[in-house]
Amino acid sequence: MRYLDRMQPLGLLALRLVLGAVMIAGVGRPDFPVAAVCALVLLAGATIVGGQPGINALATFLYPTQLRATGVGWCLGIGRAGSIVGPMAAAQLIAHQYTNESLFMFAAIPAVFSSLMIAGMAKTQPRRHPSPLAL
Repeated sequence: MRYLDRMQPLGLLALRLVLGAVMIAGVGRPDFPVAAVCALVLLAGATIVGGQPGINALATFLYPTQLRATGVGWCLGIGRAGSIVGPMAAAQLIAHQYTNESLFMFAAIPAVFSSLMIAGMAKTQPRRHPSPLAL
């Protein structure tokens, strides 16, 4: 996370999430060798799970002081809701006999959506101090 302190954090988070989406989508490819799939799983975890603390830190910057705890709580709560809804949605897709490849394509959608939202925020946020996450 230290690199976020030195660079444009919103753009880097968006990039990290879109890379994670590509890695997740690649995991379900049936023509990839096992070693490549293992590498993709590692990279998907590093990008998605590693980007989550950056999103939480971003929430602390975006909300005013008097609403910060509520904003961060909502951020974490929505993440928890995704942890509940995701496996239920995957179970429905499996019940409808979707292929592994399509399951992982669906699993990449939230990361793409998140990266688009953060990229949009990067375009609209005014530049304040060198790093909003270094507060």
